[in-house]
Amino acid sequence: GEEYAANNEQNPGLLQVLQHDEAQPDDIFYLNFGRWHYTNCHGLQDGPYRQSLNELGSLYQRTKAKFPNVIYKTISADHSACRSSPSLLKDNCLPLGQGSYSPAVAKNMVKVAEEILDRYGVPVLETYNVTKDTHLGHILLPNGGVQDCTHYCSPGVPEWEIWKMYKTLLRIGVRPLTSQAAVQGHPACVPVTDIRPPTGWSFFWDEVNLKNKSRYAGITLQSRQMQPAIDDVPLAY
Repeated sequence: GEEYAANNEQNPGLLQVLQHDEAQPDDIFYLNFGRWHYTNCHGLQDGPYRQSLNELGSLYQRTKAKFPNVIYKTISADHSACRSSPSLLKDNCLPLGQGSYSPAVAKNMVKVAEEILDRYGVPVLETYNVTKDTHLGHILLPNGGVQDCTHYCSPGVPEWEIWKMYKTLLRIGVRPLTSQAAVQGHPACVPVTDIRPPTGWSFFWDEVNLKNKSRYAGITLQSRQMQPAIDDVPLAY
């Protein structure tokens, strides 16, 4: 996070360099940091994390008239288990809180990011809560086991994040390019659909569907249509 923005203009961060040398006013900056400010086993580097968030917010305030399209994505859930020593156990992703660590650290990180960036008006995309129960959705190795318990396999959580990013862009006033824009030399955007993928296409999607079926078991179709599930999340293609 310290590399994104800096108060010292003589030693600018990456985002400042991009905005000064390369970026156009209609560019979109989709930012995320925090993973290297904490682990489940070591805890949180609270001071540097807060400093990075404040520096990002301050930069946004100074530059939003020219570069308004900035979105900050919070961390996703980390299911890395801890041994008795502060080392990571990478061969097993356990449900949240069952790996000898407190989920309160990550929850606090999300809360701190939302509180600090809200003061500066930075749009925040929260991705922690929907991923906290997806410990089986991490990247598998060909010979068994998992690559790690922080990255998620695709299709799955990444596609859900694309959909949420799309919704956030609409919320802050960004609209897809039209076919006329494509004629003028810019690629047109592929329409976002809500076609449901088949069973087995995504573990994450199967879990969402299973949760919804359990929630509405025995409810009539009419009442089901009147009260849609909050987890019915269309995917972007």
